[in-house]
Amino acid sequence: MYSRELETLYQELREIIRTERGDSTRAIAKTRPLLKEVIDRRLIQEKFLRPIGSRPAAYLVYRPPDRSFSVVSMVWGGGQKFPIHDHLSWGLIGVYQNRITEERFKRVDEGEKAGYAEIQQTGESEFEEGKILEEGLVFDELRREDIHRILNPTTRPSVSIHILASDLGMKERHQYNPEQRSVKRFVSGYDDPEGRLHGRIIAGTAEHLINEEPRAILDVRGLVCPDPAHKTGHELEEMGSSEVLEVLTDSEDSAYDEIPAVCRSSGAEFVALELPEGYWRIRTRKLSS
Repeated sequence: MYSRELETLYQELREIIRTERGDSTRAIAKTRPLLKEVIDRRLIQEKFLRPIGSRPAAYLVYRPPDRSFSVVSMVWGGGQKFPIHDHLSWGLIGVYQNRITEERFKRVDEGEKAGYAEIQQTGESEFEEGKILEEGLVFDELRREDIHRILNPTTRPSVSIHILASDLGMKERHQYNPEQRSVKRFVSGYDDPEGRLHGRIIAGTAEHLINEEPRAILDVRGLVCPDPAHKTGHELEEMGSSEVLEVLTDSEDSAYDEIPAVCRSSGAEFVALELPEGYWRIRTRKLSS
């Protein structure tokens, strides 16, 4: 349940996304005062401001049914930072609590070699509470300036509120390693503000499956594509429409692509979580026999 103030703001955001879809500069200019209002009036619920321990927390504060934008609260424990990444959509970041540091990068290779990327740092800026970041996220398809990293340089938790013209946590983006000169896809996912989940939701729309007990657990860790997906498909064929299957895999391609594809082709709903231990847990259930 959202406050009347927030519901009004979300309606305004929906209208901005609808009317300014082709003009990110105008959309950003219209969105900025809305984000400032969220910060100045302290409109974010306390449950979205909670650190979770060993890594930054990413909470989905709001997302419309069409997933055209998202409002995300990132909570940075003392000294925590996120990997270098891009966004592939325009957006803004407002510092809600304490302060953050933003490191900005640009890609200098031609992008012709799979898995290879050269990036160079172009700047570093400190942002105090109440400030809004535009540079580094303001971008369109012809002006790629969206590669950055945020970190908390203090010992106290910091909070930043992100408004992006995408379902940010469920969008496949890119993560960069300048030392290894590598790039890989990633899905940042969403944490549970109620603290019930172990891991982040990274795919699927059937989040209710998280709380249901599986009839069977299929552990395909150690297997590589296409075996995890094939075994998942076979197991789904043997299950009834009301039964939940849990799949454990340490294959990134299986978790992001192949198992979700099998679930969809089998007429199954699913939700996938990335666990801190370095593997994925997927729960799925056929909607029809």
